[in-house]
Amino acid sequence: MQGEPTTFWGKLRRPTDDTSLLEWHPLAEPCPDVAAVVEALLRLPVWRERLSRLAGKRLTDVGLARLCVLAALHDIGKLNIGFQAKGRPELGTIAGHVTEALGALFRSRGPFSCMDELAVWGDGTTALFVSALCHHGRPYHADAMADTTWQATWWTPRGNLNPRVGAEDLLGRCRSWFPQAFEADDSALPDAPAFSHAFAGLVMLADWMGSDTRFFQFSEAQDDDRMKFARPKAREAVVAMALDFPLASRMDSESRTI
Repeated sequence: MQGEPTTFWGKLRRPTDDTSLLEWHPLAEPCPDVAAVVEALLRLPVWRERLSRLAGKRLTDVGLARLCVLAALHDIGKLNIGFQAKGRPELGTIAGHVTEALGALFRSRGPFSCMDELAVWGDGTTALFVSALCHHGRPYHADAMADTTWQATWWTPRGNLNPRVGAEDLLGRCRSWFPQAFEADDSALPDAPAFSHAFAGLVMLADWMGSDTRFFQFSEAQDDDRMKFARPKAREAVVAMALDFPLASRMDSESRTI
């Protein structure tokens, strides 16, 4: 989309000359791009088996869908007004989106309070959510985030932007993209450091792939359901990057396939 952002944006492409316009990608669109890549990778036997091994149990389809939801929420920190100011200077002082997201996540009655319902997914949910938020590779001590990285002004509605409403909207979209994730299921998400570490790597890879404009181009108009576009493009990207090798072809020096 061209011109000034009219809603929460997720990606910007700056003008290259005096005649070109600012291009922007609504936040609700790169989020499903990344989630669709995670889903495509988790459908490959080798990925599912390796994560199941780290989890210490077989991952269910519901569990995989929940991981996709957490991946879709990886950029939720971009809802803060400081980050949005990078594309709309009139909004004020700029900010990032990772530590800012962690500060909001661990803030009682904060802008992400709608995410509290995900707690029923098990004790491992918080660690996995943090892994998704830290998709740029740097680990953070989550316990300290609420006090040291919280600024109320970043999360106070300004202009036509309301971060709390944006979070609720994104979670609502996740319900439509991955309805199975919200089904009643007794199997909890794994609470194991090795699993969280592997999931962090998975989201980092998916974020990189989802940013590849050979497959995931900026939209020309705001799409009500980007996922219809993202799923086939994710499968195309997985094949093009040779990530879909058969399980039997992935052997180490001792002929182990996993």
